[in-house]
Amino acid sequence: MKALRIHDGQVQTRAVTYRSLPTRQLVTIVATAHIGHPSYFSDVRTYVDQQVENTGAVVHAEGCLSQRPEEHECTPTEWAAVTALVRSQELDRASIAKMPWGWLHQNECLPGPTWTTHDLTALEVVRRIGPEKVLDQQARTQRELKTETEADQQRYASLVAGTFRLAASPLYPLLRRIKRVMDASERVRLDQRNAIALEAALTEPEGRDVVMVWGVGHLSGLAVEMRRRYFLHLPSRDRWLTVGALPRLKLADATAASTA
Repeated sequence: MKALRIHDGQVQTRAVTYRSLPTRQLVTIVATAHIGHPSYFSDVRTYVDQQVENTGAVVHAEGCLSQRPEEHECTPTEWAAVTALVRSQELDRASIAKMPWGWLHQNECLPGPTWTTHDLTALEVVRRIGPEKVLDQQARTQRELKTETEADQQRYASLVAGTFRLAASPLYPLLRRIKRVMDASERVRLDQRNAIALEAALTEPEGRDVVMVWGVGHLSGLAVEMRRRYFLHLPSRDRWLTVGALPRLKLADATAASTA
């Protein structure tokens, strides 16, 4: 299922609703970009609030790093890996704030005050992937997030634009499936976290309706699991929310950034 598209130069993410055939429970999945214009996150909050008002739903959200361990709960290597994850998120927030688009990181605006987190904890993620592998991955991520110089900022802008274009591609779900097969850490970040999210949603007392606010990369996997559990997609309820205009670069600038 397509979670993100580029429409008239605007990046948009999708909200979809499913109804359980056996129980009639409604589950709405709001696929959310981690960065975007402030109006985007306002629209996400408004859309979620409308679902809560209309159906009495509860709101579940992702949030590994909102569930951080204390240092004494970790080995030294595990603590270093958790710290690296936190540092990468901080760099991401700082990087997007430096760009001229007026965008924000989602943590500036989400979650809402009544939302509850249903996710692996940061320490669980580190242990399941392996702390050494997390450290290696985050070192690469932090190099990509550098925005100290103009060349860094051009490279970061290219990364953002390229990531959105890739996510909007028809090949994106296939590429994610291939990556999950080849990289066990992707199965932790996607499949295992999706399993936690679905278990929480489908075990709500009395089959209460649920709104799930999760990253765009999770929607295709969640959609497959919803179908397996006899949930019917309701296309008439689909909603596309506008993240913002796709960042544009001059070809010369992009080429210079890619070779710097």
